[in-house]
Amino acid sequence: MKFLRALFWESLQNLPLLGGFLAGARMMQNGRVGLALVCALVGILLGVLVMHFTETRLHPDTYTSTLKGVVVNALVFFVLAVPFLFYYGGQARWIGWRSDIVLGVVIGLVMTAGQGLGWEGDRRRLIQHAAAMAAACPLIMLAIRYALRIPTWGTMLGSCLLFTVAISAVIVLIDYWPQLKRQRGAG
Repeated sequence: MKFLRALFWESLQNLPLLGGFLAGARMMQNGRVGLALVCALVGILLGVLVMHFTETRLHPDTYTSTLKGVVVNALVFFVLAVPFLFYYGGQARWIGWRSDIVLGVVIGLVMTAGQGLGWEGDRRRLIQHAAAMAAACPLIMLAIRYALRIPTWGTMLGSCLLFTVAISAVIVLIDYWPQLKRQRGAG
């Protein structure tokens, strides 16, 4: 039950981030750069706000979300998102599923390093968080690549919901499950 509860909250946090980015990437493919940036930014801001208000539900230990953490997350996510809006519209020969995997691992580690600037908890947890992000980000990159091939907006965004839940499960298993398991009666 604790896993499903954590999965719900993690998915709720990730859905606006991934949905906003996916909508932005589709706009970028259509040559609408300004709208692409707005979609990504709105998704990031919504996602970070949801994180701010729900992160305590994921942490078995005491956790306090701070304004510094919110601002750092928003900046890190946006700075990393912008080049990848262009990446998915790129036509270079090296851009494909292999580069998605390699860049996904790099993005996961860079994201964690950036988030570390606003990290208020036990800094040793950053290692576990980095492992979760290094595993999840390549999956995100691949999912976005294939979702962008879906011609209809509704189906594309519906697929976003499915891959968000699946990728959130990976994050919960690596990032939160060890702490949740240590609590009495984990299930």
